[in-house]
Amino acid sequence: MTEIQLPSTQTSIRQSQSGLPIIQVDSLLPPVEKDMILVRTVAVAINPHDFKMVDNFPSPGATPGCDFAGIVVAIGPDVNPTREKNQNDVLNIGDRVCGGVHGSNPLRPLVGAFSTYVSAFGDCVLKVPRAVNWEQAAAIGGAIPGTLGLALVKSLGLSIGPQKSYEKPVYVLVYGGSTASGTMAIQLLKL
Repeated sequence: MTEIQLPSTQTSIRQSQSGLPIIQVDSLLPPVEKDMILVRTVAVAINPHDFKMVDNFPSPGATPGCDFAGIVVAIGPDVNPTREKNQNDVLNIGDRVCGGVHGSNPLRPLVGAFSTYVSAFGDCVLKVPRAVNWEQAAAIGGAIPGTLGLALVKSLGLSIGPQKSYEKPVYVLVYGGSTASGTMAIQLLKL
């Protein structure tokens, strides 16, 4: 694993024994497994999932937060071999990225975006161009693209991207097209 000097603790929002969110200034850093990266969080997005999980499924000790943007500070050894198909996609220390994690996860309580450092799977992050600010990058995150991938590609069987076009129009109803998820769905469908 490639990494830079990191502190042993961080500040995180964690769920207390009663499940309520609290600020913990001496939280351990999340582990960086072989297929994961560690990102110093610069911005986060707040999703309905972030408060619904805490309210409806309290997990004492878990870290809430799904979508984040930040700077790569450590890379697990198995991350880049899966990304090397496109050399521009290889991750390096110092890269600007955005992505999503499963916040409030009782099985991985240290993994959540609402902390100074977030550990994420290397294939669940996107590189962020300098022209995109941190807040915009966090808003892209990973929850919406992941959800749309499941809905459009897995459920509807669509092939999405600039390389694929359809001879006949494919009609898709985007219920709630003015929402953040709906807007991104429309943009992907137009591509």
